[in-house]
Amino acid sequence: YLLLDIRSSDEYANKHKDSWRNVGNLMNAVNIPFTELDSRMGEIEKFKQRDVVIYSFGSSPEVFDAANRLQQQGFKSIRVIIGGLFNLRWTAANTKGNSYLATLVKNIPEENR
Repeated sequence: YLLLDIRSSDEYANKHKDSWRNVGNLMNAVNIPFTELDSRMGEIEKFKQRDVVIYSFGSSPEVFDAANRLQQQGFKSIRVIIGGLFNLRWTAANTKGNSYLATLVKNIPEENR
């Protein structure tokens, strides 16, 4: 599968000017910012017949646009993490039985743990 993080490079690297957006990233995710997706499509061509899971910080329109673009390029199995990384971390911390989700997130800055 491909786990595709479409946030900006700054957000992915936890260097965004708005520190609250620096929330880490999912293990084994590939970062291709939404603004670069079309020009970097060749990097992910080998995943056309595999599952692709797309996420961003939240449920921005870009995550759904990215899914649409991949579908137009022939990708077969595309999923979106609704609510993005923010929702996944919130769910892990606040809903019973979902704390295991926290183990999927890495590189969380100390100030946002």
